[in-house]
Amino acid sequence: MSEKWTWFLDESYQVPNSQNRNTFYIFGGVQLSTSKIEEFENGLKQTVKSDYWHTTDAMRTRNGISKYFEIAEFIRNNSEPFCFSHSPIDLNDKLGESSRSQLIREILFKSAPSTDLIFEARPHGFQMESDLRILQENRRKFAQFQSREVRFARTSGEKCLWAADLVAYSARQSILGKTQLSFETLFK
Repeated sequence: MSEKWTWFLDESYQVPNSQNRNTFYIFGGVQLSTSKIEEFENGLKQTVKSDYWHTTDAMRTRNGISKYFEIAEFIRNNSEPFCFSHSPIDLNDKLGESSRSQLIREILFKSAPSTDLIFEARPHGFQMESDLRILQENRRKFAQFQSREVRFARTSGEKCLWAADLVAYSARQSILGKTQLSFETLFK
């Protein structure tokens, strides 16, 4: 039997407005053997040494950068990090929803049909409804996605999403030109 994989994904973006000339939408993530998820999650929790991780919040703390590099090393040694990006965002795509939809479709096409996809859930309401609509439209248009396992989960229940959050943050740093914290520096 072939190995089954799970992708954990989180986004980062910068949408068009009067201050943002450099616009983008990114999904960063990690690929894990489904049989190794529990082991990875336990190792990640030991590395984080907390019941909570959010990269942007952590980077505002005194020890945030050192913890960032420690977690990045754990991710690099225990998973396959990746990112998908769309740039620039069209000026009419004020919320980035069209770019997000394009990237979700790209992720569906570029991942193996047997790969489970777990995206960090966005807030209930418009954003979550938009994600569910994107998934339903792709399932309706493309037969290969009809039985595809795709979930939207919270980081409180899926700690592996912490890793996806850090990978998305590092991909953001690449686009913003912060090479020390970039995806290329940490994961290539």
